[in-house]
Amino acid sequence: MSGKGLISARFFIFIGILSSPLSAQDGLSGGIPDDAMPGFTSIRDSDLEKHLRFLAGDQAQGRGNMQPGLKIAAEYLAEFYRDNGYASFYDDGRFFQSYELLEIDMAGVSLGVETRASRVSVTVDGYHYEIDYGIFKRGLLTSLDLSVEVAFAGYGITAPRYKYDDYATLNVAGNVVLVLAGEPSRKGDDEFFMGPDTRTRFSNTSVKAAIAAEHGARAVILVSKSDNMTPFHELLDRSASSFSRPVMALPSLPSRLIPVIMVRRSIAEKLLSGGRESLDQLEAKLATSGRPHSFIARNTKLKLKIDVQAKRHILQNVVAYLEGSDPQLKNEYVVISAHYDHFGTSPDGDIFYGADDNGTGTAGLLEIAAALKENNNAPRRSIVFLHVSAEEMGLLGSTYFANYPLMEIADIVANLNIDMVGRNDPDSIYVIGTNILSWDLHHIGETAIRLVPDFDISYKYNDPDDSNRFYYRSDHYNFAQQNIPITFYFAGVHEDYHRTTDTVDKINLAKVRKVAQLVYLTAWEIANRDDRPALDGLSFE
Repeated sequence: MSGKGLISARFFIFIGILSSPLSAQDGLSGGIPDDAMPGFTSIRDSDLEKHLRFLAGDQAQGRGNMQPGLKIAAEYLAEFYRDNGYASFYDDGRFFQSYELLEIDMAGVSLGVETRASRVSVTVDGYHYEIDYGIFKRGLLTSLDLSVEVAFAGYGITAPRYKYDDYATLNVAGNVVLVLAGEPSRKGDDEFFMGPDTRTRFSNTSVKAAIAAEHGARAVILVSKSDNMTPFHELLDRSASSFSRPVMALPSLPSRLIPVIMVRRSIAEKLLSGGRESLDQLEAKLATSGRPHSFIARNTKLKLKIDVQAKRHILQNVVAYLEGSDPQLKNEYVVISAHYDHFGTSPDGDIFYGADDNGTGTAGLLEIAAALKENNNAPRRSIVFLHVSAEEMGLLGSTYFANYPLMEIADIVANLNIDMVGRNDPDSIYVIGTNILSWDLHHIGETAIRLVPDFDISYKYNDPDDSNRFYYRSDHYNFAQQNIPITFYFAGVHEDYHRTTDTVDKINLAKVRKVAQLVYLTAWEIANRDDRPALDGLSFE
């Protein structure tokens, strides 16, 4: 699962009991159909373990993007589908969807601030922190050289759901925006943001960057909460997998990534010296009023230069499908997905095995595919098995597939995505996003879970504004952006997340089996109904 809670009670606390009558088409309401039972009972712990032992063992070397282990894992997946008689979307029978990635190196960064009263100039090399600021890993396809005024955009939030917009009176096209960390609060207002103790997704740096980019900004300056900034090289070193996470971009698609620079409060004060109020005064006003207060610092000129170098790589998704049995409905597709990449092998030879992340989802997908071959009849719609790469680079493999699908995007009726399902509570699985586009799909899942013995669904994280942002952090999100109903199956993070200690011996195989059975039944039902899941879900801006 890609790296970066309490549920929002206002919208989701009753999700398990809110309902509308089940569709008359819902074949699972009478139990597991006879023609699906052979596949259901064939899903076994031993087969899951066999796949996991290879995918999360020494031979696959941690399945690192741009490393040999990823290709080894891809060949294993392709051989499985070839041996089990699955169809290819390509005339030559291959199962690889290849795509190009750019590895971006911000080779040099310089920041200069000129005001009427003073001049500040700092230069850093790459991402390492020096005296006054550091730079987050945000991608650029080309170098950047700007000399612009600074726009103060409050908390950098546009959120119609909360009737709040820091950009409402501010035109930042081509500009650099300075924003505060966190999010606003309004005392006694339960319909406003969640306050200092429970953050929504809008407090997340990447969300602030995406919003700024949508408004046309070229870069974001984030104000540190104090002048005691943690050196950025220490922040990177705390992530055991930081060595394998360069900035990546898809050259075939427009980049919405913009650089994010974090500065000390003392530097932010200099940037705002053209304003009428100090940073402390601005924060106090925002905290008191709970309303935006944005402006252009007319007397401050920011000079920002970032030199970019790019290296090209070719990666591959692995895609296979089972053709549907209905002459008409076989041209519609249920896509079941899981990312098969992880962090690979470090320069020191340490393997990031990725047994849970996402060996479990990958093995589960293979076992579902094997199960479908046990049935006498294929389902009416076609079922696609999509193993994406570069998820750990920012969901890039699924981004490519969603923008360059191997079928018409309108013919994909649903996406069921499996990512990290082998740890934590043995008796339940988190389900995320299922009702956001389709209550119809939600009801199918609720019916299916009743047929999986000793297992249940939890909706703890089923809120797009949950501060963990799980809804945005795996490959289903790229399908949701295409208005395709999705369900995300996820067991939660743990102490071995993104570490070398995420190994097979810690996986609860029985839980993975139950998740695979749940996804199998859900996919079977979607593929056999007369109608595709309706777009009748909740609405979020």
